[in-house]
Amino acid sequence: MISRLDQGLPFDLLVSWLPDLIGCLGAILVLIAYAFLQMGKLKSNGILYSFLNFVAAIMILISLFYSWNLAAFVMEVAWMMISTYGIVKVILLDKLGHKISF
Repeated sequence: MISRLDQGLPFDLLVSWLPDLIGCLGAILVLIAYAFLQMGKLKSNGILYSFLNFVAAIMILISLFYSWNLAAFVMEVAWMMISTYGIVKVILLDKLGHKISF
């Protein structure tokens, strides 16, 4: 076993689990953002909450391109669109001089 580890992981093995790892990290990011929202550490109308959700959706989409699931794909695209709306809204409000919450 140790001699196998010394040789390193084969490239195909690395590529096979990397998309799952990225997708799992994206799911964890969504959960962290939601937990922080519930704890009052993030505001639902803040740019950081929308940004975290946007990045998480991209990460989950990356994993879906390797292990396809149409329903999950539709969900993540919608998640990205809603997050984009939130980000644009905060940026526009900032340009108009309104107070921004994070």
